Amino acid sequence: MAFENAIITKEDDEKYGLSKIFYQYSPYYEDPTKYWVVDRQRKCWFMLIKRFPSEEYDNGYGSKKLWRLYYNGDSVNIILDYKYDQKINGKLFERVWVILGFEAIEVKVLEDSDILSLLEEILIKFHFKPYWESQDNFTVTLIDARR
Repeated sequence: MAFENAIITKEDDEKYGLSKIFYQYSPYYEDPTKYWVVDRQRKCWFMLIKRFPSEEYDNGYGSKKLWRLYYNGDSVNIILDYKYDQKINGKLFERVWVILGFEAIEVKVLEDSDILSLLEEILIKFHFKPYWESQDNFTVTLIDARR
């Protein structure tokens, strides 16, 4: 099986404690996010858990967000930002994901290289994009800005 955009089921929520995780970081939302990316066979998922306020606009959210990556018992919080329509090495990408940082929550096995590999698979190979961006030829890349 591969990654898929999915709607969180009651069983998913109970198995992984998804609502509890979401409300820990976003307590003022009435409902947790209903969407996530999951590969159930590999016990791997990726979910938005917090939006950061916009640095440019009052009462709005910016593009910087906190995500949770879970892989077979290991959990990592990842801060990602994104830009639209950016040229990198002469190629135009409709979305450029930028890794700003990692925070290990519970990690027994995953190394930074494993996390990067999973992010590449989710964000680039799977072409993860919000549900409103549905075009098939959506071009995506990932930049590690932690260095």
